[in-house]
Amino acid sequence: MRPDSALTEERRHARRGDPLSDLCMALDGVRRRLNLQCLVLVDDLGLVIAGAGRHAQCEEMGALAAMAPNSPNVTRFELLGAPVLLWASAMLDPGTKRYLVTTCQRVLESQHVRAA
Repeated sequence: MRPDSALTEERRHARRGDPLSDLCMALDGVRRRLNLQCLVLVDDLGLVIAGAGRHAQCEEMGALAAMAPNSPNVTRFELLGAPVLLWASAMLDPGTKRYLVTTCQRVLESQHVRAA
């Protein structure tokens, strides 16, 4: 069992069924594990979709991500066909970025398919 497996299992049992709350919990798990101040997912205008960390900092960093989408702290990808930005308070390694992109897509897109 990986060291972070217990955290993953705890988070999975704590799910609320609300995809945005579930995504915030997943982001918070990564934020805590990597000791980040803030991790936020925003649309291309900088409006917060989900975040982990202090609310005011998520709002501020989300707006900055939209103004500087080529920053090394920003990961750009598509979610439900729309461009989104993931901002972290520190640079992330490629594996962590892939994990976060996959998690965002899995949590939100799977819920979207069920609702359709």
